[in-house]
Amino acid sequence: THQPPVIIDEIQYAPELLPFVKIRIDEHRDRCGQFAFTGSQTFQLMQGVSETLAGRIAVFNLYPFHALELPQRSRAQLDDDLKMAAQVVRGFYPELNVRPGLDRDVWFSSYIATYLERDVRNIKKIGDLMRFQSFINLLAARAGALLNLSEVGKDCGVTQPTAKEWLTILQAPYRVRRILSFMNPDDDPLGAGFQVRQSILAVASGGLHGQGVGESRQK
Repeated sequence: THQPPVIIDEIQYAPELLPFVKIRIDEHRDRCGQFAFTGSQTFQLMQGVSETLAGRIAVFNLYPFHALELPQRSRAQLDDDLKMAAQVVRGFYPELNVRPGLDRDVWFSSYIATYLERDVRNIKKIGDLMRFQSFINLLAARAGALLNLSEVGKDCGVTQPTAKEWLTILQAPYRVRRILSFMNPDDDPLGAGFQVRQSILAVASGGLHGQGVGESRQK
């Protein structure tokens, strides 16, 4: 029994602690920062925390290192284009950067293997993990490009709804981040922008009963 402040790692594996934490917090609502929880499996973590500690917590999402958080020896090399490219390939996970002697390929292959066997199986009962790993590889090859889930699903041998579901699984533990973009239809009026333009023009001031055949007005 330790007195606060207390840090509990991987709290999703000990959800039975949360009701007692709630009692302690409610006894001293004026004391912030009594407990710090960390966890790597978002579904299980947030399910337990939101059910028990709603309104009593602040949630912070921690991603891999920012360039300015890298060790000094690595930051000093980022002005060199080739060394910057090598850093991007190596990645920004803390373990790989604070221990430069680690073999990147071995570390990532082990990371993916344990992620598939632990996190993915806990989040969703996926029968074909090899196909799911192929899905991850296909997404990695498209990083930074427009995402077409139908195309990815076809290349992987799964349906578009399955590809969408699998993408959600990857987003939950922050392995993938999906960025929404907005297109200017005037930049491509006869191609991809055509559908956007027609969607915009479909909004017309026809009133409740319309304007009549041949009398429609666009706005």
